[in-house]
This record gives sequence, structure tokens and C-alpha cells, in this order.
Amino acid sequence: MKPTYKISASLLNSYIYYLNNPTDKNYNSLVNHVRGIFETNKYLERGLKFEDEVFEGKHGKLSQLLKDLPKQVWANRKIIREDYDILISGKLDALDKDKGRIYDVKRVTSHTHNKYDDSMQHILYFYIMPEINEFYYLVASGNDKLIKNDVVLYRRPDEKTLEETVMHMIDNFYAFLRQKNLWKDYTEFQKAKNWGKTSE
Repeated sequence: MKPTYKISASLLNSYIYYLNNPTDKNYNSLVNHVRGIFETNKYLERGLKFEDEVFEGKHGKLSQLLKDLPKQVWANRKIIREDYDILISGKLDALDKDKGRIYDVKRVTSHTHNKYDDSMQHILYFYIMPEINEFYYLVASGNDKLIKNDVVLYRRPDEKTLEETVMHMIDNFYAFLRQKNLWKDYTEFQKAKNWGKTSE
């Protein structure tokens, strides 16, 4: 039976971040991600806390927008290859099936409107879920006393572009892993044992 290896938006974004910021610290962070070692920091913890508060109804219009929607929904798609399969998976913040939308809550210190242009998050969710046509980043930026809210919308690309983008990114990532002698680590720590219930 062929093995199945996991891919997530956070893993690919860690790879992209290292390519754009090639420091030892970012490389070590990527290696830890490949090895399934979870790292936290004050910014991640702040983001998770804010997300929980939104879901609990503590942030006005933002909370109201997501109030009646399914939250923390797992989605996945399997790619069949000759020697191994690839499982793309992720947990989305909120899903509006009727409107074909995904909402993702972000808490950041500063924000520019093109901040997520290079992110694989919306790209992978479009690929995983063919019924989704719009992906909204709901971004809260600023310090703890003054928060500004922004909405960043990405629309589904055509299927050919979407397929090519995803395959190109995965192939480049796999080539990088082999070049850096990390392929063994990846296949060991990102092997999907029960792909129907896998997590990032």
C-alpha cells in the first residue's frame, strides 16, 4: 500500500516565509514544522485568543458575521501519485456553505492589503473545496487598545490556474526538501496514518 504524506497551508507558508527571509532562525522553524514540532509565541497566542473571543461573541460586527456559521471545520483532498499520495488538509475558521464562502480570522500588529497575496491558505482551500468561490480574511490589526478591522477578499481562480499553482508549489517544496536532505524527515513525520482524521 502506498504511503500518504500530509501537506498544509501552514507548512507551505513556513517554506515560503523562509524563502523570502532566509535566516537560520526561519530555517530551524521550518525544519521543526516538517518534523511536526509545534512552536508557539506571543503573536500566535494572541491570535488564538482573539479568534476564541470572536467565536464567543465578544467582537461586535465581526462576531455577528460568524455567529450562526459552522466553525473550526476540517477539510481535505487527496492527490494520487505513482509512488505515494498527498493529503492536503486544513481546519477553516468559519464556513458559509450557502454563499460558498470561507472566513478566516487574523489578529496582527500591522496590516497591508496585499499581505496575504503570497499565502497558500486561500489557494489550498479553493483547491480542497470546489464549492467555495470566495475566501475572506477578517483582519484585526493594531495594539491591544486600538484595533482596526479590515476585510480582504480573494475570489476563486480558474481551475487550470488553481491546479497549476498548487502542483507547482508542492513540487518546488518537495525539491527543496530533497536538496536540504529533509525528505526523510518529511516522510517520517508527515505520514498520514489515518487520513480521514488527520490534522495539521
